[in-house]
Amino acid sequence: MPPEEDVNELGKFFASQYYGLLCREPDQMRRFYAQHSTMIRVIDGNDTTIILGIFSLL
Repeated sequence: MPPEEDVNELGKFFASQYYGLLCREPDQMRRFYAQHSTMIRVIDGNDTTIILGIFSLL
């Protein structure tokens, strides 16, 4: 298992890349998803939406 510092640095790097691209070029967000990607979105702790597949995500 990698050291905790490495895992934290990886998380920081991913978040900076993900949210940086979201702000600068939202139409390029597809780079982070594959054909079978899934996302679960919870709004206000009540409504849950499950999205399957890259075309549903974008």
